[in-house]
Amino acid sequence: MRRMILSDKMAVMLAVLLVLFMAAGHADQERLDAGGQWKYVLADGGAAITDFVEEPTGDLVIPSAVDGYPVTGIGDNAFADCSSLTSVIIPDSVTSIGIQAFYDCESLASVDIPSNMMSIGEEAFYMCKSLTSVIIPDSVIFIGDGVFIACFGLASVNIPDRVTSIGNSMFRACDGLTSVTIPDSVTSIGEEAFYWCESLASVSIPASVTFIGEEAFAECEELTLAVTEGSYAEQYAKENGIPYVFIAE
Repeated sequence: MRRMILSDKMAVMLAVLLVLFMAAGHADQERLDAGGQWKYVLADGGAAITDFVEEPTGDLVIPSAVDGYPVTGIGDNAFADCSSLTSVIIPDSVTSIGIQAFYDCESLASVDIPSNMMSIGEEAFYMCKSLTSVIIPDSVIFIGDGVFIACFGLASVNIPDRVTSIGNSMFRACDGLTSVTIPDSVTSIGEEAFYWCESLASVSIPASVTFIGEEAFAECEELTLAVTEGSYAEQYAKENGIPYVFIAE
């Protein structure tokens, strides 16, 4: 049994490395598309959008192809500080979102993440204060640290069954978040993952979780954890003085 578990974890790690390699490896110099709007680099036959000429505003539909190349990635900081961007539709061809890709897009209220997405980089939606709801598809296997830090309006989010860890500061200061269910695939919750989520009233933690980082639930004064009897999460709740109830079998 132990050998099988190790193999499963190794498979997930290899898959994540493959996604990152495809997104960043073998990239050429930045190009400008024929329409004169999108800057991009080529990586393994696909294009990753890295920048733009005219700052997008309002509702944005990211193109599925540029100059005949399918858009497979959104690069690091590609749309950072686009303060007038209100919604984004990401095409099905995109499998990765880079680090701080939509950082501080303060008016961004909705984002459509396609079902083929595999990787969301660190702080991808950091400080997106108007974002209220995000559906992360089951295809996602990697979510970086701090993806939704300070998304004050975020009220609901789903965590896919293939995700194995909740990163450091992932939902830090999301004070509109009221409840979260963590899937059985998750084994660890990082430091300050839900720090200062003032409205967070309920988090369901499965028995699969065997590590919770420092101050993961600090300053969550309304919180009650739902845990499995005899689990690591129950012991964590006792040691940290967090109210808890048992998950019904």
